[in-house]
Amino acid sequence: MDLKKHGNTIDYKRHEALQGKTIKKVTYLVKNGADIVINTNLKCKTLAGSDSIKATANDNFKDGATVSVDTAAVPSGSNYTLSSVSMGKTVLTEGTDYTYANNTLTIKATDNTGVGSYSMVFTDDTYSDIVASFTLESGYKTGDISINKNNQVTLPSGVNFKKYVNNITSIKINGVEKTGKGGIKATDLFDADGNINFNAAIKGKDGSSTPVFADKSASYTIELTSTGYPSVSGTVQLNTSILEASIKKAEALDSSKYTAETWKALQTALTEAKEAKSANTQAIVDAANTKLTEALSGLKEKAVTPSKPATPSNPDTTTTKKPATKPALKKSNVKLSKPVLKVGKTTKNKAKVTWKKVKKATGYEIQYTTKGFGNKKDTKTIKVSKAKITSTQLKKLKKKTRYKVRIRAVYTKSGYQTATSKWSAIKTVKTKY
Repeated sequence: MDLKKHGNTIDYKRHEALQGKTIKKVTYLVKNGADIVINTNLKCKTLAGSDSIKATANDNFKDGATVSVDTAAVPSGSNYTLSSVSMGKTVLTEGTDYTYANNTLTIKATDNTGVGSYSMVFTDDTYSDIVASFTLESGYKTGDISINKNNQVTLPSGVNFKKYVNNITSIKINGVEKTGKGGIKATDLFDADGNINFNAAIKGKDGSSTPVFADKSASYTIELTSTGYPSVSGTVQLNTSILEASIKKAEALDSSKYTAETWKALQTALTEAKEAKSANTQAIVDAANTKLTEALSGLKEKAVTPSKPATPSNPDTTTTKKPATKPALKKSNVKLSKPVLKVGKTTKNKAKVTWKKVKKATGYEIQYTTKGFGNKKDTKTIKVSKAKITSTQLKKLKKKTRYKVRIRAVYTKSGYQTATSKWSAIKTVKTKY
């Protein structure tokens, strides 16, 4: 709207004459009472052009990335100095997070810095503050970030998902913007590993809750825009069909045919599998299916007791002595914590994985597959028999292929049952071209 055409005065024009002057006294007029007078010494700075100082990034984000600052357009006679640098809402610390000299800002790689938007505030005694903004890009190209068939955002090795998700400025679902006022927060749409949360909901001020995915069995197109990173889009759908088939198979079995111990393990896995049908991420569904499939594979049939042979009529006949049975293994009673798995350097046919040492573990088992851990033919297992080893190489991988990887800790001791931890969270490895 053109204010001048309607005879209105642009707000800042009313106070334009105050520029460069000092307010000595402020008087509040009080109806039916004495005026309130406040003595002050408030200097009104002269307005300077908001784009008088420009900042241009010379590099993608890295330790030592530089930004050139152009101050040629500042008012004559001014003496602007850099007063603060921020990344988003985080104010950076000079010397720790950045240095500034000779109109060049140098960003250091710290917990406070990264890919994203930055602002520099310059101040002067006479003129108003000037803010110069710039973005440090990631340098990644379209396709380096994707939404895979497991409904998970996959990032290049070394990219921190928390920092990526904090940079998201737009989320579109089936073409409809879901961020902004009254929208969904990016941190509510994903878990810490980048899995889509199919139970995500938009919270209303009145306490209402509107599901983002009204029908979890339907497919949705998601488009993500994250500052400094290439935009990404993909189709997601919570797939429970494989899990439901495993549940149906387990429910059709006859308990009388199997040992009590293995049947109990199956029932525990079956209960968790039924609960997972309403889970919020594909990872939980897949993990439940893997556990149920392993319990099905681990079922042991009860031993059939042979009928007792008749006593020989010939008294001179000798009976063959039964071989001594092995003593039963003792229960180990060792509880192992779940290992934390990380993906390291990846090539076209190899990938390095590392983990933190688990207390009391004597070794580890690492599994990797291109399909699902329920598929025994496709699943490969690496056994590490030394507790001090905390890394290994996945070899003979196919190039340009995604692998799921998981690990569990193992405890073995002569005369005792083998104890294992729960499987770690599933990580994704993408081999290069």
